[in-house]
Amino acid sequence: MRCVLQWFFICLIGLASSFSTRALGASTEILKVLPHWLDRQGRHTVSPSLFERDAYQLHLKEHREEVSTIRFDVNWRLKERGLQGCTLHLEARFGSEEGIQTLEQKTLIETGKRRKKGWSGLRIPEASFEAQSNLIAWRVRLMRGDEVLATRTSFLW
Repeated sequence: MRCVLQWFFICLIGLASSFSTRALGASTEILKVLPHWLDRQGRHTVSPSLFERDAYQLHLKEHREEVSTIRFDVNWRLKERGLQGCTLHLEARFGSEEGIQTLEQKTLIETGKRRKKGWSGLRIPEASFEAQSNLIAWRVRLMRGDEVLATRTSFLW
């Protein structure tokens, strides 16, 4: 009898944790932000391999004369399907000998009726980007009008 009760409570706890995980997974959030240096041809990698991407990113970081700009790839998830009017706002701080500058960029998220998750790219314009400046910190906000739905920041923000 005691084993049956223990088994029942273990199943009950497992069932409750699966419901809470689903409820937490249904929120609007920014899952991942990947800053990528882009070369003069607009590439962040030379082949589809992740190892090659990381090696090329290291090469671009060490050879700044080949860098044209930086792009932030953002992985987002919406609370409900077909949520319209959502935008991604990026603030990036760069530093060099001249000082620190903050660059801002925003883009509209294209969602279909059945789409709930996706990737969007925020590219700093080449005219305002200095290749010799170092990326210090960044913040990405998912907004709908003036309401902030989700935020993801770098460690130094």
